[in-house]
Amino acid sequence: MQEYYQFLLQRLKIDQSSADFASASARLAASDLSGALRISYPAVLRQGKCRFRFSGYHGVFSRALEIPRPVARGRLAMFQDRAEFLTPVKNFSWNLADFTCVTTNGHYFEFKVKGQPFFQIRFLQESVLKYEILFRKQLDALYNARRLHRIVEYQPRVRGDFPRPGQRFWNLSASREPVKPYVVEKILMGSLRRGLKRLLQALIVVEIRGAEHWQREARGFALMNHQSALDPFIAGAFWDHRIAFLAKSSSFAHRLPRLFLKWAMCLPTTRYQNDSEVIFAAKALLRRGIKVGIFPEGERCWDGRMQPFKRNVVKLLAASREAIFPVVIQNAFQFWPRWAKFPRRARVTLSFLAPFCLLPGLYSLEEQRRFLEALFRAELKET
Repeated sequence: MQEYYQFLLQRLKIDQSSADFASASARLAASDLSGALRISYPAVLRQGKCRFRFSGYHGVFSRALEIPRPVARGRLAMFQDRAEFLTPVKNFSWNLADFTCVTTNGHYFEFKVKGQPFFQIRFLQESVLKYEILFRKQLDALYNARRLHRIVEYQPRVRGDFPRPGQRFWNLSASREPVKPYVVEKILMGSLRRGLKRLLQALIVVEIRGAEHWQREARGFALMNHQSALDPFIAGAFWDHRIAFLAKSSSFAHRLPRLFLKWAMCLPTTRYQNDSEVIFAAKALLRRGIKVGIFPEGERCWDGRMQPFKRNVVKLLAASREAIFPVVIQNAFQFWPRWAKFPRRARVTLSFLAPFCLLPGLYSLEEQRRFLEALFRAELKET
């Protein structure tokens, strides 16, 4: 899969072969396909139409969430300057210039268009990664043709420059009385944690390094690279469960997982836009002495190599002036790669590096992003 990912990045073309185009466009009206570069096989379109209020761990924070619901079945058509989802009832059309985010979310291609709720598309016979890369290339071509800025990020928003340093710094009061778990919660979550650890021990051997750098009672940010879906659970089961990791909002769509994630102190965040509400929630957790866990890559890696850190994460860390506890996880990609259906046996290492704070004003945000990436790459032995 590592080689396949690099192949897609380098060789995948927007223009579809004539044979594939003819096969995918069968039963579609010719008038809908005039000028189309690519037609997908059958797919399902969803839109974030359902909103509800989520109350976090012990009511420490509360925030609004959008949950996607199915809208139509059809096929995606890509044109030079737009994309359309073609259905027997109606067609959905979006101008590429209005796209503000393109990413993948589990089995879905996820995107946001100006002035509309986010959309998701599940391709029933094709790779979701393929379409994320295709849209990235299409956006690059559009921006180059219009002589706009070079795109440096596609998620959580299409960005061509570094965000400006915030003019305000966080001024958090001293930690309040820590949150005490309910008796039932303590018993239930303790049992689940022990069961999860035993289950993981059947598949992985975990080695802990640099334990002396971890301060359990200190508040701050646990900064961790992201290699597998179980990274936060490995850290919680084998080391410290009192970390409120950011988790994608779509994981909170159903009641049972929502309850588990709530008791696990997870903090829902959107992947398709800059999320100001997550900042207020993080502040509330920090005030109660709870560490906030962040994956600065914004998503799991595809080929085992660490991805660039998100600019807004660096901006948040610098503005907070809170302690940063770097946690480097290694070989979790071999345990459960993003593209694999099932986990495999592996030896996983959790390395805790010395904590520090970013110094806003002395260095630019880009310099601090490079420093953070270099710190992790040195431990991962990546060049």
